[in-house]
Amino acid sequence: MNPSRKILFLLVLLLSADAFACRRLLQWLGIWSRTKSQPVAVLPAKLQRLSDYDPPTSPWELGMAFGRNRPPIKLKDEEAAAFAKADYEPSGKAYGPDKLMDLTTLDTRQTYLWVISESGELIMGPRKYIQLPAMNSLMHFDFLGHPALLPVGATGRIAGELKRGEKGTPNEGKWVINFESGRFNVRQLDGKWEAYEDRGERSQKNALKMFLRAGADVTIEAMKKVE
Repeated sequence: MNPSRKILFLLVLLLSADAFACRRLLQWLGIWSRTKSQPVAVLPAKLQRLSDYDPPTSPWELGMAFGRNRPPIKLKDEEAAAFAKADYEPSGKAYGPDKLMDLTTLDTRQTYLWVISESGELIMGPRKYIQLPAMNSLMHFDFLGHPALLPVGATGRIAGELKRGEKGTPNEGKWVINFESGRFNVRQLDGKWEAYEDRGERSQKNALKMFLRAGADVTIEAMKKVE
């Protein structure tokens, strides 16, 4: 830099109150580098436990918290056939503080199934679709229900679905749970289907806590009224 430019530089530092103009002048003089700022990495939200709730351990307390432990009210023929296979594996996995549930890895178009197990674990997994014999030359599919989340012969407590809130509802874009299970939540009495009395509000709220303690930020789609 020649002497005249050095003098001009010093005058700018001493007299200019406009920091932006000063920087532009220094850039013109070749003193201020025009390097581009580096983008700031956006870190994913850290998975963490969202509730201090811990389920009870005794059978009686588990029954109070999540309803009595019962076998599924029925099995589909396809489920019985799947269970009879030597390579059958349950589709459900246990989630909790030691195995957090990352909702960002789930398919937003998919409906997932969940159940509270006999021992009080939250078991969740995708619907398992199977191909049935063709009907009218068309491929036909069905899915295995809540029993397929568990080992063969296992029993369960309150159960339901995990899915994205429907468009146009207050829960649009959110993950929600419901209590739709025709295997573990209802029974047939006098020709009518009705929910078990112990699948009411307390069990439903405790099921929500089980998701929160597993790090899954979900809400209840709608409380299911049990008469």
